[in-house]
Amino acid sequence: MPASSPLLLGLDVATQSIKATALDATTLHPVAEYALPYTDPSLAAYHPVVAPGPAPRSARSASLLFAAATEVLFAAMAADGFAFGAVTALSGSAQQHGCVYWSTEGVARLRRLGGGGAGEKGDAAAAMATAAAAQNGGDGAGGGNDAGGQSRTSSLPGPSVADILTDAAFTLPRAPIWQDASTDAECRVLEAAAGGAAALAAATGSRAHARFSAAQILAFRNDGSPPTPRPPASAAYEATARISLLSAYMASLLTGTLVAEDVGDASGMNLAAIHAVPPRWDPAAMAAVDDGLAAKLAAAPIEGTTVVGRVATHWVVRYGFSPEAVVVAWSGDNMNSAAGLRLVDESPEHGSMKNGGDGGSSGSGGGHGGGELVVSLGTSDTAFALTASGVGVPAAHLFRSPLGRGYVPLLCYANGGVTRAGVRDRLVEEEGGGARNGSVHGGRAEEDASETSRWAAFDAAVTRTPPGNGGVVGFFWAVPEILPRTGAAPEGVVLFDKNDKRISVSSVSAATLARAVAESRALAIAAHSPPLGLPPPRTILATGGGARSAALTTVLADVLGAPVAVAAHPASASRGAALRAGHGAAAAAAADKHEGPLRWATWLAAHPAPPGGEASVVAEPSPGAAAVYGPAVARYSRLEAAAVAAVAAGETSE
Repeated sequence: MPASSPLLLGLDVATQSIKATALDATTLHPVAEYALPYTDPSLAAYHPVVAPGPAPRSARSASLLFAAATEVLFAAMAADGFAFGAVTALSGSAQQHGCVYWSTEGVARLRRLGGGGAGEKGDAAAAMATAAAAQNGGDGAGGGNDAGGQSRTSSLPGPSVADILTDAAFTLPRAPIWQDASTDAECRVLEAAAGGAAALAAATGSRAHARFSAAQILAFRNDGSPPTPRPPASAAYEATARISLLSAYMASLLTGTLVAEDVGDASGMNLAAIHAVPPRWDPAAMAAVDDGLAAKLAAAPIEGTTVVGRVATHWVVRYGFSPEAVVVAWSGDNMNSAAGLRLVDESPEHGSMKNGGDGGSSGSGGGHGGGELVVSLGTSDTAFALTASGVGVPAAHLFRSPLGRGYVPLLCYANGGVTRAGVRDRLVEEEGGGARNGSVHGGRAEEDASETSRWAAFDAAVTRTPPGNGGVVGFFWAVPEILPRTGAAPEGVVLFDKNDKRISVSSVSAATLARAVAESRALAIAAHSPPLGLPPPRTILATGGGARSAALTTVLADVLGAPVAVAAHPASASRGAALRAGHGAAAAAAADKHEGPLRWATWLAAHPAPPGGEASVVAEPSPGAAAVYGPAVARYSRLEAAAVAAVAAGETSE
């Protein structure tokens, strides 16, 4: 695809796939989108994509997987004629919390990609010759991974990144990702050291969570030993030269030099001082993990607008990137989604709705101007906004924004799409004449031709069941929940009737269950938003696979009392990364000219939204919904504690 103008490129390294979005750098209109599932046969060396670790409820992925997937994706883009040479700036989005553990050898191998720090370039020929020697085993470190994308990339000049690095680059080649829930004991240690969950949340933005980096690093340090009393550090931890979030790891691969975490993604580690300007690590949180942790992290997090370097010669030679293309700091997926939806807050720094756009769901101005709540309905569910200020509380998360000095307060729920699919499958089974007392939380969504019709049946069942569900309220936890925190409690479903009495799953119809699971997420968001300081939204921006469900978006509108809009471009994270790349590069150019800071909202306002708008309204609050759901939210909050206690006692409704 020949390019007629410069391009911005955004990547999204998610849990199950990698995506790329290219935007016209002048208009910000989308030019191309690509996606590659990690299950691609070229990545077979790294399968299973997510595998259990040695501890119960652990989840790990190969660090090389993400490097190899980038090569395979780029090779497919090259085969499609993508104009890499037209890319002027690129950035990325990554699943949050997971870390990569570099060895000393790995740091040296990283430099072979031809980087030399921000703005410096190595010699391409020398870099590729050194890399080729590494592939041939010339340094005695072993060969590459034959399945690591070789079938797609073997015709390209020089070896792949995976062949240059090899597993020797890491002290923990398969490292925990965000799905890991094995570190409850470490979380208790971290909270005790901080003076309690509230104190840790106030300092770092969140209480200790099993998937967060601090608990995972502590578990790696202790190598499976109980965290109290503190054992000696493991040999693998001592041999670790650098610990990088996945976002910083990917930025490092693209520049060929170690890159620091941006302030937004660093907020998801339980290690960064949430309100510090300039960004810094929290000394007490660091010491709770290890006295020597500072030596293994970047000196400090960096602002999300930072240009961290130019593209390494490896990518210039293999794919034709311009050697002048710059890399802007990567960030986490939720923060990039906020950028992809063109959110701005109403603080003086970012401008008000007047200079950031009209705030309407059509997106006809530069960006959404405040009052928007993003609800992502995916494998897990999240609800977040962009605000000028924030307070860390134990019941939620507070991240710094990578777009400026604002915040991203966020509610996170582990039980999302899988839970809804379980109820959907039971509904289809019942209406087909099968038994109706099977599990309602255990199955993956079937990936077959009937998928659309199955969700259509779910939508129809929710629609024909009255709002409020006759007083039936459900709590659906297929895995340990984050909010409310169920810890290691057994999974299960807890149902209450209109009199707050626990009832069995078999006592209600599948249609009642369908509305219960649809209402449960919306009720939870409504109940959990006030403690985080989130006001009632003016507009809800729905993303993720669940946003395609008319029933789910209608329930969101009714319960939260605001219209629901769905983004015209579903790949909000990779699109946000491309937008951030453009803003970061423009901000750096403005700084070089001594023009002062270029605000996110100001930059967006100079680029009208693409034809068709950014989002379209798909649901409006129904008449009378407020009268039904106002009392239901308060009741949900009251029943939540009873549901947690029931699950902990093994007294579920199944």
